Amino acid sequence: MSTSGVSLSTSGLDEQFNAPDAEFILRSSNGIDFAVHKTILHLASPVFRDMLSLPQPSLLTDASSRTIISMTEDAPSLRLLLRFTYPRSFCDEPWLLTIDDIKRAATLSHKYEILFMRNAAELALIRFSTQHPDVSYAVAWRYKYLTALRASARRSLEPFVPSLDAPEFDDVPASAFMKLQRYKDAIPAALEGIAWVNRPGNVYHITRWIDRSTVFPPNAFPDIIEGIQCSCAPADVPWALVPLAALNLGEQEIMDLYMHGGPTAAIIIARSWWCAYVQDVVSAMKTPDRPSLDDALSRPMSTARAQADRCLRCRQLDVQGTLESTKEYLRAEIEKRLANIPIDAPFWKAGY
Repeated sequence: MSTSGVSLSTSGLDEQFNAPDAEFILRSSNGIDFAVHKTILHLASPVFRDMLSLPQPSLLTDASSRTIISMTEDAPSLRLLLRFTYPRSFCDEPWLLTIDDIKRAATLSHKYEILFMRNAAELALIRFSTQHPDVSYAVAWRYKYLTALRASARRSLEPFVPSLDAPEFDDVPASAFMKLQRYKDAIPAALEGIAWVNRPGNVYHITRWIDRSTVFPPNAFPDIIEGIQCSCAPADVPWALVPLAALNLGEQEIMDLYMHGGPTAAIIIARSWWCAYVQDVVSAMKTPDRPSLDDALSRPMSTARAQADRCLRCRQLDVQGTLESTKEYLRAEIEKRLANIPIDAPFWKAGY
């Protein structure tokens, strides 16, 4: 930046930032002048505060003469910077709709240490990730935006149209996308234990991720009601053992409750249509070509309903309601586990 005192006409001023009472002119790298107020810049940025506190060259005595500060930024960048820093009564906060504007805002907020502008850039990048998660991931990596990096990685798990040869890919090392692939490769292990696999000698499964009293209240699914036998809980379907007041007990303690009974234990038979639904959802999310989570949760429901309808006992139940409740609990559990997979960026911090 350099300064000089000159006399100006209004012809070279920006159409919006041209106030006659402004004390300074910021001149863009492509020759557009922005008349700005010292107090606003002073309050918005510690960098401007320090810069403007330095001694300035002697000004001309003409009333229309103002100090010019030559900037390295082009006009779109300065306009964006000023629209963020000026009061909302003067101009609306810019909508960062393009990746170029998001990168401008990220660069400017870092250079001039403007936190609220940095936060706006990250929020815009998260919005951008819904359509272009690969590009937003690269930009988030470049600017070390951890929340946006997590959101972009999560969105990249769902189907999207890849961006081919986006220039943003050149701004990050190849290792950034290697870390993303490792994040994706960790998903099957992260989802272990939600659904179960029958193993010899282990015919029970402890389900901790679902509210038993909401989805499977005690005695909600007895095998025989009014003489009708339930036909969809064969011997090879594992038990879902849920202690009413002891979720923190170990497996052996829970088995002791099951074997010896007692008022604190509830034994719930997980019906085969319910087991199959959970298994189908989890299996779909473990595959490399996984569908969206919404699709993974919705597609198996019709099969589960049809299976329940073949049972004279279960067809009398609110199967759809049970599946809908299960779907939301399952969604929350899957999202929680995905959120716990680290991305292993060199700037990563715990809690993101």
